[in-house]
Amino acid sequence: MRLKENIFNWTKRPENLCVLFIAGLIFVLHFVAMFEVHDYIHDEIATIAEANFILYGEEMDPFYIRMAETNGFPIEEYKEVGFPHHMPLGKLIFASSIWVFGDNVLGWRIFPSLFGVASIILFYLICQKLTSKRWLPLVATFVFAFENMCFVMSGIAMLDVFGFTIMLASFLLYLHSRYIPAGIVLGLAVLAKMNVAYGGIIILLHFLFVRKQPKREIARFVIAAPLTFLILIPLLDYLALGEFIFPWDRIWNYINLHADPTLAQGPVNYMNLFSALFPWEWLTSPKLVRIWPDPSYEMNVNWTLWVLIIPLMAYMLFETVRQKRHSLSLFALLWFVCGYLPWFLIYWLFDRVSYPFYFYPIVPAVCLAAGYAICRMVSFGWDQNSQVLRWGIITPVVLWLTAHFVMFWLMAPIF
Repeated sequence: MRLKENIFNWTKRPENLCVLFIAGLIFVLHFVAMFEVHDYIHDEIATIAEANFILYGEEMDPFYIRMAETNGFPIEEYKEVGFPHHMPLGKLIFASSIWVFGDNVLGWRIFPSLFGVASIILFYLICQKLTSKRWLPLVATFVFAFENMCFVMSGIAMLDVFGFTIMLASFLLYLHSRYIPAGIVLGLAVLAKMNVAYGGIIILLHFLFVRKQPKREIARFVIAAPLTFLILIPLLDYLALGEFIFPWDRIWNYINLHADPTLAQGPVNYMNLFSALFPWEWLTSPKLVRIWPDPSYEMNVNWTLWVLIIPLMAYMLFETVRQKRHSLSLFALLWFVCGYLPWFLIYWLFDRVSYPFYFYPIVPAVCLAAGYAICRMVSFGWDQNSQVLRWGIITPVVLWLTAHFVMFWLMAPIF
């Protein structure tokens, strides 16, 4: 009864209704876009083939078997070589979607779209927990929702959106001081996509810097996350393959596969990979990566947001130091740094280049910083006595938000 009352009171606030409207609009746009392309976009073919293997084994459509063999991936070697490439939960989600909706565009893309819409709501709720400002969460969510890379990555059949969205749920639980559930959910996020494991570092550092609670509270999170992963990975692998794999063997297999220089696609092959880039290039000189021509699927951040990434992160550092570890600015800074710097380490350790979608999970950190900076500028401008100075400060902010919204419609694969 109390939960229903809280939900009812939450929906009475106009800013919350605005977010629900934005989430609904994004879902409609996803639903329209998913039927525009009836072929496989970018890495969809591999994801869908794996889902079909989980459902039908070697009895799956011969097309997928031929595709695997053409790429030097014999179907009989799939369990030993192909399956360990990614964690099982995301693949099982895709398999369940195809089982319910069929091996078609709806079955491929409906679950990523739903998770993408859920990520908008979760991001908004995270913003609300990080600040007492009423309109800041709405502004940050507006920037996030109308961001091209986030829209594209949550509209195609790739695993990233599952790990990312579940990680957001873990963040929200942590901010509500639900440490054990936060750890369990983060374990699930890693089981969906390994590259969101850095979420645990964000939570740990934020707790140590900001919260005054006893250390045993965060210890519950630190124990729950890996324990969930280790308990569930053999069960999920068994559901996917009908074969039990010992957790340590599975992890070691995963590490060896990704450390293999023949698969690392390092600098020697860099020029032959149209979408590959060195980690620093994502900030300094990103490539225009178009993964489908018509409608145009571009795996790039809105250029209006990209141009501000470095200034915004510098501003978050300034605010964190000035306000002595202000929770929101510190959280945005940790989110960006912990999600971005590991790709430098991976490049130096394994001679491995990156791809634009590797940076998808850290884009919301930039959106959070943008929302904070916008609201600070508007508040500062509104406090000015001079009308000329007031609107001289506020007008550029309004123009940037308008340009960001327009840029989304120009870049996103909507029509």
